[in-house]
Amino acid sequence: MVELADIVRRAGPEYVHAHAGGLLASQRRALDDIAQCRTAAMGGSVSRCDTCGAVRYHYHSCRNRHCPKCQEDRAQDWLARIQARLLPCDHYLLTLTLPHQLRAVARRHQRVVYAALLREAAASVQTLAADRQWVGGMLGILAVLHIVVYFDSHVLRRLVMRTYTAIIERDPDTGVYVGSVPGFPGAHSQGDTLDELQANLQEVIAMLLEDGEKPLEAEFVGTQTIRVAQDVGSIPVF
Repeated sequence: MVELADIVRRAGPEYVHAHAGGLLASQRRALDDIAQCRTAAMGGSVSRCDTCGAVRYHYHSCRNRHCPKCQEDRAQDWLARIQARLLPCDHYLLTLTLPHQLRAVARRHQRVVYAALLREAAASVQTLAADRQWVGGMLGILAVLHIVVYFDSHVLRRLVMRTYTAIIERDPDTGVYVGSVPGFPGAHSQGDTLDELQANLQEVIAMLLEDGEKPLEAEFVGTQTIRVAQDVGSIPVF
């Protein structure tokens, strides 16, 4: 069976040479990792059976999140966790597309364009949901950015974007906005404006995801209004 690694090893050098000016460092690394995954280039370990003396060599995995050979199990684990969180109600699939005129811009400015696409898509859906004619409330959304770029009828790339819920607070003394993702260690940042905070959080989360998606230690459920009676002193009664 032909694997992606076989294709990368055979056609990768020619492709990199042809598109040398348009490849990001992360894309070059992904190609190298996929080609070397579970080969002698990655090193390995040796195990020996105490009974029969058989020796087996195990090559190390690349652990690159784009590698289908060593990351398939993690992908299935992620799907299982998402399915376990689904509520026992109807779910609907909505597909929102990016105009083809923006494809070149998206390729050069992936983080900005893809983040804007997900943000505006979610905002549009929530605006419709807030209308009592449709839902009259806020929806729970699982957003996945699925990009397939075609060149000469060959699929070259596919990206998946994760969506996280951040808690935002404003320091009353400094006016600085502080945000964090519940249950995601290290996913916190700050900014002088909400836009700056969002950009900083996106950068932090992207760095944390370089080694693959991490399971959340806690899950954001929602907010509640708590009413508490406070004794503020006596008042005159007439």
